[in-house]
Amino acid sequence: MEVIHSPLCPLTPRCALPDRKQTLASPRRPSPLTYGAAEPRSATLVAVRFLVTADGVGPIRLGMRRADAGVALAEWGEPQPFRRHSEPVAGWIVERSSTVFVYCDEHECVDSIEFASPAHGRPADDAVTFDGVDLFVDPADAVIANLIARGHAITHGENGYTSTLPDVLLALWRDGEPHDDATGLPRYFESALVARPGYV
Repeated sequence: MEVIHSPLCPLTPRCALPDRKQTLASPRRPSPLTYGAAEPRSATLVAVRFLVTADGVGPIRLGMRRADAGVALAEWGEPQPFRRHSEPVAGWIVERSSTVFVYCDEHECVDSIEFASPAHGRPADDAVTFDGVDLFVDPADAVIANLIARGHAITHGENGYTSTLPDVLLALWRDGEPHDDATGLPRYFESALVARPGYV
């Protein structure tokens, strides 16, 4: 499939990352990182190992045009328009083992990409990794320790429910069962969002 790569949109930090992190607390709609295809999971979808980077995920690049993102997303499933809360422009959603959300700014440029956990700690058809770390299969505390061991700074907020890598604007949100007996926090990350440079 040919993907048209148009010039990136100008940086327009409309929303701060903490505002975006609030969306991670919202319930997921039905719903993973080397990017590519593996064994088929249905007649139309194949398992994908998604590689999250500071620039985006696979063919979906932060700053690309909304229309181009819709074309590129068709490689992972059927993209549908999606709008959360008061966002000025509808983004995209692709429902699969790990649901993909693409959010856009008022200039119709991709400003963030979010993945929902495919299985809360259990191996699934799809996988989502960053810097070699699976964000959803290992417990959240192990994910944090592995990212720190790779040199990433991490800040925590919302009483421990969110963990953010400010150097790449990657936000991770805990939710769902089971909970950790010691901390009371959900044991696994439920979603991961990478945002466009220029956010604060």
